[in-house]
Amino acid sequence: MEQQNENNRLRILQLKMNKSEIAHLDIINRRLREYWDIICIQELHVTKSGHI
Repeated sequence: MEQQNENNRLRILQLKMNKSEIAHLDIINRRLREYWDIICIQELHVTKSGHI
């Protein structure tokens, strides 16, 4: 079997935030798009007024 070229791989990151504001802010401020093609985020922090 041939080795796959790094550029031919689909990189997927799945995160569960557990509604944590600190985790939410940390992940938003990182440059994840440089390392991942698809980012799936579950259970974002939502304020009492319904904002993310």
